[in-house]
This record gives sequence, C-alpha cells and structure tokens, in this order.
Amino acid sequence: MSSKILAFALITAFWALPAEAQLWEEEASETKSSDAGDAGVADAPGGVPEDASANNTSAGDPVIIKGDGTNPRPNRLDLAGAFGYSPYYGTFSGNALGFSFWAVLPSLQKGFLPGLNDSFSLEAGLYSEWAWSGISVIRHYFTFMPAVGGRWNFHLTEQWTLHAAARFGVQFGEAGFWPGGTGALGATWQLTPEMGLRAEMDTRNFVNLGVSFPY
Repeated sequence: MSSKILAFALITAFWALPAEAQLWEEEASETKSSDAGDAGVADAPGGVPEDASANNTSAGDPVIIKGDGTNPRPNRLDLAGAFGYSPYYGTFSGNALGFSFWAVLPSLQKGFLPGLNDSFSLEAGLYSEWAWSGISVIRHYFTFMPAVGGRWNFHLTEQWTLHAAARFGVQFGEAGFWPGGTGALGATWQLTPEMGLRAEMDTRNFVNLGVSFPY
C-alpha cells in the first residue's frame, strides 16, 4: 500500500513539474524587464544611479562682460539721495545734502570696445543740492541744475552693471545761474526684475545712493 502511495506521489510531481517551471520562467522574465526599465529611467548605462539634481544646477549670475551684448538694455528711471563726502579725508563733509533723478535712454546697444559687453545711454535729469555753512549764523543755500549727458555702461553680469557718466547743464542758485557739469563713476545691482540698487560717486564730492527702475 505504501509503495502505491509513493508511486502515485512521484507520478503527480513529475506531471506538475513542467507547469511550475514555466511559471518560474515567466516570473523571472517579468522581473528582468522591470529592472531594465528602472535602470533606463533612473540609472546611467551600467546601472549606476545618476544624480537627478545635477541637471537642475542653477547657473547663478554668470560673468557676461565678454559676451555678445544681447542682454536687455531697457530704459531706466534712476532716483538717488546725495551726501557730501571728502575723498581726501575719507569722511562725510561739506554740510550738503542733495537729490537727483535721471531718465536713462539706451542709445547704442553695442558700445565702443570690441570684445566687451558694453553699451551707451543718453541721460536727462536734475541735480538739486541743499548746503549750509557758518557757526554763529547759519546760512542755507539751495541750488539745482537741469542737465543732460551720456553714460557708458559695462555689463559685468546679468545683475551687475558698472558705468561712467558725464553731465552738463545750467546751475541755478542765489547768485544767479552759471554753466555746470560733473563726471561720475557708479554701479547698479538689479535686485529684482522691477528694481535695482545704484551707487555713484561724482566729481562734486557727492555719494549718490538710490534705486533704478527699468521701464
């Protein structure tokens, strides 16, 4: 009896073996295809995982001073407060405060130096100045000067621009009016697309700090 049961079990196992083998082969094949698909999406050739963040690295604010000059040159409105400053002593002096505004109109998309990302703009605006002097008797002076001029821009990066400017006008004050002019060196940092911060030192011994709006 036991030999009959053993023979029946062997026959049953032998008959079921091909079906089980086929099932194992199908499962192995599905696992392989799934692994290959995953490697193609997330891994580099050879199955080595790639750092997905490498493709999203920000370029920051690259230097473009040697570029082709294709970055935007919008019209700008510059507003600044001015403080008397002595470069000889390195201190604020002159008992003077001022204010200026400039409409900046791009004139030459490409400036004068080949190989540099420069441009040239025309300016029109106003200097105003309030000064005081004396010890026992304080005297106050107010002058203003409408002026026009030119600004040579050097575009270091998308956000940083250096400039040199020359402006000429007629100055009005208590003593009447007379021709006037000034030169300046400055920089603008484009803080947001809608607003920049600017700093400038001019030959009137004024430090000008303010904002710049593209329009």
